[in-house]
Amino acid sequence: YTFRYWEGSDGRTVTGLDGEKVTADISYRPVFDQTPIPYEVTWIVEGEERTESYVYDSPLQIPQAPSKAKTEKYTYVFAGWMKNDSNEVLTDLSSERVTADTTYTAKFDEKINTHKVSFYCDGTLVETATVNYGDTAVAPQPLAKESDARYHYTFTEWNQDFSEITADLRVDAVYESTLRTY
Repeated sequence: YTFRYWEGSDGRTVTGLDGEKVTADISYRPVFDQTPIPYEVTWIVEGEERTESYVYDSPLQIPQAPSKAKTEKYTYVFAGWMKNDSNEVLTDLSSERVTADTTYTAKFDEKINTHKVSFYCDGTLVETATVNYGDTAVAPQPLAKESDARYHYTFTEWNQDFSEITADLRVDAVYESTLRTY
């Protein structure tokens, strides 16, 4: 509260009583302005801070859900807000009221990126595997390639390394041809 003036029982207002001449019974009451106490709410997203001022018991103005840039290995999903360094993640702040200085820190869950590894035998898709970033794909059993009038075909290897996957990948079977004899 901030003092404004004295209000006399006779209706007069004065800012100070020094030098007031008293000629009759009178009483004075102080008049105050109610000054709201400001509270600060700080939002922290990946080290970036934004602070806002609120008055006591006002509703919290919740910012839009923040985002975090994905990396080669991870995609990040906003999980909620942690209040004042607690480990509890709050997902609904709609009923929050400001009653003290408060800090909300964005919490993100990391999801490992996945990639598609497609295995082909003689142009035919045999299998597509979903593989976590950095993991090794497991190759399917290659299809036998039919012999033709001139050659027999034997699977020898896959044409690409499919360990430590970091992007979508097409892998083709390599066949060795052996001349048929009649």
